[in-house]
Amino acid sequence: MCHVSERRVTPSEMTIKWNCAQRQRLDHGESLLLLPPPPPQQPQEQHHSRPLPEAKRVLTWDDLYEEYRFCLIVVILVLTFLVAVVLVLILFAIGVFDGPPVTRMDQITEALTAYTPKHVLMDESTIQHKAAIWLANVDKTGMEQQQQSEEEEEEGVSFFHHPLFAQRYAMAVFYYGTTDRDGWMNDMDWLNESLPECEWGYVACDEDGYVTNMTIANNTLRGTLFTELRLLTKLVNLDLHGNRMEGKIPEGFHQLSQLESLDLSTNKLWGMLDDSIGTFDSLKRFNISDNLFSGTFPSVLYTLPSLESLDLSMNRFKGEVSEHLSNLTSLHLLNLRQNLFAGVLPTSLTTMTNLEYIHLDDNTFSGSLPDDAQFLFSCAKLTLSQNRFTGTIPTIKDIEEENIFMLKRNQMKIEHIDWHENGFVGTIPSYFGDMTALTHLEIAGNKLSGTIPDLKGAFNLKTLDLGTNKLSGPIPHSLPPSLEYFWVQGNYYESQLPSTLGELTELKNLKVYSVWNNNLWGTISTEFGLLTTLEQLFLSQNYLNGTIPTELGLLTRLSK
Repeated sequence: MCHVSERRVTPSEMTIKWNCAQRQRLDHGESLLLLPPPPPQQPQEQHHSRPLPEAKRVLTWDDLYEEYRFCLIVVILVLTFLVAVVLVLILFAIGVFDGPPVTRMDQITEALTAYTPKHVLMDESTIQHKAAIWLANVDKTGMEQQQQSEEEEEEGVSFFHHPLFAQRYAMAVFYYGTTDRDGWMNDMDWLNESLPECEWGYVACDEDGYVTNMTIANNTLRGTLFTELRLLTKLVNLDLHGNRMEGKIPEGFHQLSQLESLDLSTNKLWGMLDDSIGTFDSLKRFNISDNLFSGTFPSVLYTLPSLESLDLSMNRFKGEVSEHLSNLTSLHLLNLRQNLFAGVLPTSLTTMTNLEYIHLDDNTFSGSLPDDAQFLFSCAKLTLSQNRFTGTIPTIKDIEEENIFMLKRNQMKIEHIDWHENGFVGTIPSYFGDMTALTHLEIAGNKLSGTIPDLKGAFNLKTLDLGTNKLSGPIPHSLPPSLEYFWVQGNYYESQLPSTLGELTELKNLKVYSVWNNNLWGTISTEFGLLTTLEQLFLSQNYLNGTIPTELGLLTRLSK
């Protein structure tokens, strides 16, 4: 039996007391309630003059874990990631993840994707794939250059990413793209794997090995121009005339920013000119004649500040020529012949003092020429034939002031005038006889009337064609001494064929004399036998009589 004293007990003694009570219940056969021990009695608070300080809480490891568990997880994850990265780098370094060895073809393909889409390079049917195969498997010079570039590679410059490698690739593409089964007429060592491209034929390079000139004319090139040609970034002159090229001018052509001369004439190229042509700030000569280009006059051409020669002839261009043509202040040759251009001639044409050669023939230009023919002073050749020009042939202002005109006459440079088959009316201006440089005057097929002015002052004149007009009066026999061809057929001459030819016999170079289809009468002069250089004599469809002089038998060059 447990005995508990009645004195005031401590909390620990209270627990002992509770345990004794439980044991007594067991001794009396009572069931034991499994209850927690009663809480210890709190001692009565003693009154103090000041409150007692609270007891400090002691942190356990469990408390620390609960408070910093999230940060601990983050640290563990970061450390795990860093360890994984280090392990992967070590595995890469020792070659665990290395695939098959990288081939030269792999390197070339990877590098060329900067210029040509990868799917094009990988397509075995393309020209670009063929060029890449040649570079990878055949090009000995390229392989040697790769070995020599090891020092550059140490400095971070890859051989396959060098502009000179891109240049060799572009030239390989050009060759394969313009070669049919018969090849070029003469390939001149192109794609010779043992030579650098600067030693191939038809090209010239600068001191750094960049191609600056490529002239491959009349060499039976077939095919199209590929956009890879733009990789010849140092190209100054490109001449491919007289071949059988087809297709359009490729995109990216404007990247040839140093190009000064471009000649694609006499091919089968077609399409409209891209506006990118206007970016050729250095372009001086542009010739795409004798092709199948179409559209209106390319307005971008008006913006080329350095252009000196523009030849769009024998294409299918149409529309009018703008007054903006005068923006081309350096232009000295303009050739638009055999197109479908129409409208009036821009008046600004007469103010372009540097323009020497103007060819506008075989179009549908209309209207009259400028009133003042001052442009004849600077022009050397002016062809306006087979158009729809009307009105009179322009006069020269101040012609009545003899001193001024004589000065201008000495400044005249015009050598060739061809205005045949238009609708010009009026008389032939006398100033033609003062053009000392003139060698060719052709105004046939118009509606000119009156007489032929004195042309002896044009002492270099070789060809005079005034046929099919409405000229009348006597046929002149006082002609320039250098004359070789004289045509006045199909006019309204109604006079007797003179029995003596006078000064005509002094023409030592006359080859053609044509007065047929007029209203001439009389007999054929025996003095025709003195024209020993004569090759053709046309007197038919007139009213001549008598016999043919036997002296004509002396003309051994005469055609039968």
